[in-house]
Amino acid sequence: MDEEFPFFPLLPAELRLQIWRLSLPPRVVLLSQSSSYPSPTYTSPTPPPILLSVCHESRMETLRSLVLLPSLNIYFHPGLDVLYHPRPSCSLLGYSSPSLPPFLHPVRELITKVAVDYVSSEIRREWEVYNKYSFLKSFPNLEEGYLVINTSRDGDDQRPERGRQREIELIDPRGDKSEIMGIMERVRESFCYELPPPSPQEESEAVKVEEKEEEEKEKWVDGRIEYNGLELVPKAMVWGAVALGVRVGVCISHGWV
Repeated sequence: MDEEFPFFPLLPAELRLQIWRLSLPPRVVLLSQSSSYPSPTYTSPTPPPILLSVCHESRMETLRSLVLLPSLNIYFHPGLDVLYHPRPSCSLLGYSSPSLPPFLHPVRELITKVAVDYVSSEIRREWEVYNKYSFLKSFPNLEEGYLVINTSRDGDDQRPERGRQREIELIDPRGDKSEIMGIMERVRESFCYELPPPSPQEESEAVKVEEKEEEEKEKWVDGRIEYNGLELVPKAMVWGAVALGVRVGVCISHGWV
């Protein structure tokens, strides 16, 4: 079947521009910590949106919707893209800093979707829960928070061939539901134990605390958890489409090094 549409250039300009805008797919932009000493440095192997390379018109219209993340030299769509900060593999300290990387401060109000890794209690350092929570709460307009869990190996997780890149996708986990629920319950409990309580007054009133816990239990029946205004949704990481010419970014949640 011929998928070409030779009459596209003949369409009205406003219609062509609208098509370009609607053709821009959401991406997972990987924020990788490449070193920790003497100070953390970050890179992003995520390729630029494909529409930047189609033609001049598509590039100019796509650039109107993107912001350039300073220092990373990577384009980001505030309304579509997810900023994914996996647990650093370059350091034994894991999520070692509660502070937002300085280059993200100018754009932190524009970022609405952020993902971090679930870290099991067997390897988690005592500061990681607080540091991840602080990282997520650094984005004042956060609408969606994702917790990348390591419960299943959905899709094709084979290591890409050298010289080829596979983009990352976040999907709903397909593993055992009880296992997923157990992970999210442990995360909720770690928040309650290791983070400051949302309100000291509620902590002093046992009845209100019990009511709040019951409300939270209802919220994570479908896998979600909420703590002090921060809601996290469980996700699984899979490799997406293959691209040429760029080294692949790896996600520590699936064990690649």
